[in-house]
Amino acid sequence: MTEKELRKLNRYELLEMLLAQGKKLERLERELAEANERLAQRQQIVATSGTMAEAAMRLNRVFEAADSAAKEYLSNMELIANSLLDDARRKAARIIKDAEQQAQIYSEHLEEQNDPQREYRQKGTADTFTGGTEW
Repeated sequence: MTEKELRKLNRYELLEMLLAQGKKLERLERELAEANERLAQRQQIVATSGTMAEAAMRLNRVFEAADSAAKEYLSNMELIANSLLDDARRKAARIIKDAEQQAQIYSEHLEEQNDPQREYRQKGTADTFTGGTEW
């Protein structure tokens, strides 16, 4: 409306226009407030998303480090286990060898003890059937 048209309006019409403009202003202020609220919510979502993404990336790095540490630990445990197993095998082989040697010595000792000519050989006599007397 132009200024000339506004001057032609009476007080009642001007008052109605003023009320209509007031209602329109209230409605627009409400819409603006709602739009600002939605904007704030979206900004919060975006900020939270960024924070969540960063947290997920940090958490992923923590899991990668834990996985790496676990693999290194298992590798070290495998090396230690293999070393212990090798030591145990060497000790077992040494024990078996010592036992075989002792068994051989014991077997030879038993053979000597069960040999009926042993006593005569020790005395230097050759006749074993006469009991050391000559015929």
